[in-house]
Amino acid sequence: MVKYLDLELHFGTQKSSLPAPEPLPHLETFKKKDVIEILSHKKAYNASILIAHLKLSPGSLHQVLMNMAADRLEAAHIKQLLLYAPDAEEVKKYEEYREDPSKLSEPDQFMLQMLSVPEYNTRLQSLLFKCSLQEKTEELRGAFDCIIKASTELKTSRKLAKILEVPRGTGRRDTAR
Repeated sequence: MVKYLDLELHFGTQKSSLPAPEPLPHLETFKKKDVIEILSHKKAYNASILIAHLKLSPGSLHQVLMNMAADRLEAAHIKQLLLYAPDAEEVKKYEEYREDPSKLSEPDQFMLQMLSVPEYNTRLQSLLFKCSLQEKTEELRGAFDCIIKASTELKTSRKLAKILEVPRGTGRRDTAR
């Protein structure tokens, strides 16, 4: 049998004499204060991962884009830069912080720096085309060679010529005579 005191100890609703645990510090103390975020949380998170993968400072990436040096960036990175590029509404918000970018979060500062590149999106699209042109050309050349080979085989095929041969005497002209 369970004793009455054991029940009270395990299932009682009275407060115990043990001190209450201290509340956890607010999460806000861990966040940077007074940092403005323009990009959505998801976009900023992905942009910060991309920044780490690029292993280029914003200034050197700026130079790469200005010089259109395709050898410094991989096609996947260029696609991501295009994907996370700020839209028109975000660009308007960035204009307010051109004078003091230190108020912005790190991904936002990066994007603000990239917006200083003239025709940022157009340059990225051109770089992506430049990076993928060689691969696309090789694919097309392989397909073209296959078509040439197949058409040559069809042209010289005796079996196809026999199949396509129309027997004489079945045409309309022959029946009219």
